[in-house]
Amino acid sequence: MGGITPMQLLQVAELGHSIYSTNRQTEAAIEAYHAQTEAQARQIRQAQEIEEKRTRDSLRRALAAQRARFGGSGLTGADGSAGAVLQGLTNQAESEMRANREQAEARLADLDLAYSVRRRRSLLDAANTRASQLFNLLRQGIGTFSLLER
Repeated sequence: MGGITPMQLLQVAELGHSIYSTNRQTEAAIEAYHAQTEAQARQIRQAQEIEEKRTRDSLRRALAAQRARFGGSGLTGADGSAGAVLQGLTNQAESEMRANREQAEARLADLDLAYSVRRRRSLLDAANTRASQLFNLLRQGIGTFSLLER
């Protein structure tokens, strides 16, 4: 009756080490990519905030300039066509900010999707590597046992 040989034990130990090493490498790669993705997300949010501040500052200047023009011609900013002009400037700025936010959100969603896909692919690749290693070990093990032995 055949037993497990030292060579087979060594192969199992090597496989265990290889699986552990592959898992650590996969985890490290995922963590690094996650950190990179988070940095890109911070940059997108920061750029969106800067653009929104620029739009608000531009709106304040445009409103002040328009009020000064209205005041110079004797109109007040709160009534009639003067109010409509000021509201139009405000609406335009809000529309720009909304579009900017939507664009930033879309870029963040793309980043999140890319991270999820890459993470999933890394995990699947690691699982496939482990499965292949186990299959090879089983194949080698089956080849060492005689089917006729009891």
